[in-house]
Amino acid sequence: MEKNSILKICNLTKQYGGKAGITGISFALKSGEAAAVIGPNGAGKTTLSRAVCGLSRITEGSVLLDSVPTFRCRERIGYMQDNLDFYEKMTVYETLDFLCAVKFHGEYTGEISPYLKKYHLYDHRNQKISRLSLGMKRKMSLIMALLGTPRLLILDEPTNGIDTADIIRLKQDLLAFRENGGIVLVTSHVLDWAEKTCTRFLFLKSGRIAGDYEAVSLHTDLETLYERLYLTGEAPA
Repeated sequence: MEKNSILKICNLTKQYGGKAGITGISFALKSGEAAAVIGPNGAGKTTLSRAVCGLSRITEGSVLLDSVPTFRCRERIGYMQDNLDFYEKMTVYETLDFLCAVKFHGEYTGEISPYLKKYHLYDHRNQKISRLSLGMKRKMSLIMALLGTPRLLILDEPTNGIDTADIIRLKQDLLAFRENGGIVLVTSHVLDWAEKTCTRFLFLKSGRIAGDYEAVSLHTDLETLYERLYLTGEAPA
């Protein structure tokens, strides 16, 4: 993986039926950085995730990965979505193999079994998706994002439905991904996990960035910032 990648988001706006989901969002991330997008339900976190990864057509602005619009380089992006959507009649292995065939022209199939073993899904590899628990489906979505050595990893609420052991493995994988030059963008309600995993914190409020903090310059914890911004109405320091 190259260690000089950069994600540039400039004046990103996404509207739905004339109503803004996100408005005027701008920031940049370089190799080795991980940003957590934080905010209450309806703040625009998932809208931002889908727009950044190129799955949702933007209304205004630009999203570039290494100077290329993200909708044109999806093979470089791993996306774990919060709302799961699988072919229920396919097996676990068939689904991951199909992803490699479509997204990577048949490459990276050798990564499937190691990830299934790491996240304790190998014994379920021949089981149909319809028979998986929610937690198993969540891990399936995570593996789909990790396959193919992406340069940008976008994880929408990655800890939802995943047990503690796999949350620890995920943290380890993200740290290794960053050390290898990857860029991480996550949305999360779990503030302590975000605090331990990310280098930057973007607070969304009504579809706009209401706070942008580097971990190295934080003078308080994320919970205090969250309370000031969303609960008490104070202006965060």
